Amino acid sequence: MNAHICLDATFGWPDLWQARHWGRKMRHVISYWLLASGIHCGIARFYLWDLLPAVYLSHPELFFRNSVRTRSTLRDLELGTLVLSDTDDGALVNMPTRIVDQARFRAVRLDAWTNVKLRSNTFARLGRN
Repeated sequence: MNAHICLDATFGWPDLWQARHWGRKMRHVISYWLLASGIHCGIARFYLWDLLPAVYLSHPELFFRNSVRTRSTLRDLELGTLVLSDTDDGALVNMPTRIVDQARFRAVRLDAWTNVKLRSNTFARLGRN
């Protein structure tokens, strides 16, 4: 996926209000992130960059299909560069451009976060209080 589709995957105050099952400390930390983002960036939301591939793998129907051919070398990929091919050579991949249904995407995301079993790491401890 490229970074452009991440503009469709935001997390803001309404999303935090829906995540009532999160613990007080976790909600406090995320509230701080939203406030800081609003103050420093002018927008009270952040983008769920890393979440998109996981949702795509489990729910590809939530994404518009966009077949492209790539000719990236291993070095290109190591640098985070995706080189598109203007011919029929190269690997054919789907690089979604948009999320089809925002409401369904948010529901899938919330359902996954609601049903996750937290482990004993720092982030999990925040979620239990």
